Amino acid sequence: MTVGSRANVLVAANPDQASMLTEWLHAAGFDAIALQEFDAVTQPSVVATLLRWPLEVDIETLPRPIILLYEPGAELQPVVGAVAQVIEVPDSKDVRSLLAWSAKMSGVLREIADGRQKQIDIFAPVTLPLEPESVLPRSTRRAAPSLLALGISTGGPSSLRVLFEGLSAAREPLPPLVIVQHIPPAYVEDLAQRLRDQSGYDVRCCGDQERLQEGVAYIAPGDHHVRVTQRGDNLYALWDDRAPIRGHCPSVEVLFESCAKLDVSGIAIIMTGMGRDGSACMKALRDKGWATIGQDEATCTIYGMPRAAKEAGAVARELPLDQIAPWLVASCRRHAPSI
Repeated sequence: MTVGSRANVLVAANPDQASMLTEWLHAAGFDAIALQEFDAVTQPSVVATLLRWPLEVDIETLPRPIILLYEPGAELQPVVGAVAQVIEVPDSKDVRSLLAWSAKMSGVLREIADGRQKQIDIFAPVTLPLEPESVLPRSTRRAAPSLLALGISTGGPSSLRVLFEGLSAAREPLPPLVIVQHIPPAYVEDLAQRLRDQSGYDVRCCGDQERLQEGVAYIAPGDHHVRVTQRGDNLYALWDDRAPIRGHCPSVEVLFESCAKLDVSGIAIIMTGMGRDGSACMKALRDKGWATIGQDEATCTIYGMPRAAKEAGAVARELPLDQIAPWLVASCRRHAPSI
C-alpha cells in the first residue's frame, strides 16, 4: 500500500461492532465497507474481510483473505481453509491492549495490501494468542497441558520478570512450571523471591521429591539437575546428581529428557541464553506431541539456545518475549477443548 493511498477492508459484523471497527480502520489509514453495502460487481476490491465470531453470514461468500476476530473465551468451530488469520479482540477497557492490537492489525493489513502476507490456512495468532489446534476438528486437537517446562540462561532474570508479570494475569491456576535457569546456587532463592515480589506469582526454589502444584513455578537449584517423574496422577520434581551436561548443572537437557518420558501433555519453552542446552531433548518433546515455543531473536539477550533449538527442528513457534506469557495463558485455559 503506497503512502497516501487508502485500501478497502470489508467489515462483516453486527452494527455496534461494525461501527467500532469502521472508526478504527479509518484512523489506521483504511476505508471500511460494511457487508450490507458491498457489491462484488460494482465495488472496488478489498484488502481483507474482518469477520466477527460467531458467524452470521456464509463465509464462502466473503472476499478473501478473511481475518476472524473472536472474543476471549469463545469456542470456535472448525473453519480451516476459509480463514487466513485468527485474532482475539482486545480488552476495550485496557488502553495498552487496544494499542497493541491496533498496531498488530495495522501491520497485518498493510502486509496483505502490499502482497507481503503469506496466505495460509491458520495464522499464528497475536495478542492473547489462540492455539491453532482449537479451531481444528476435535479428533486432531492436542490434549490440555499438564506441565510447563522452561530452559533459560543469559538474560534470564529480567526476561523471567516479564514472563511472570504476564502469567500473573491468568484467571485460573496454570499447570506447574519447572524452570532451569543457568545461575549459581547462591542466587536461586534470591531470584525466586524477587520474581514473587515483582509479579505476585508463586515462584519457589525446587525441592527434592517435591510434588508439583498448579499455579506454582519451580526454579531448579543451581547445583543439581532437576527431573520430573510421575506417580499416579501426580508429578514430582527430583534432584539429579549427574555431572554437568555440556558444562551446565542444572541442565535443560536433563529436564526435557525426563519430561519426554511422562505420560502427560505439556508445553516446552526455550528462552534467551548462550549455547545449545535443551535443543536435542526439546525436539523429542515436539515429536511426542508437546507444544514447543522459542523466544524470538529480536527480544533475546543472546539468541543462542533458541536458535539451536530452532535449527534442530524443536521449535514449533517463535514468539517475542512479551507474547510468551499471553500465549501460555490462552493455551492453558480450562475451557479449551482437549482430545
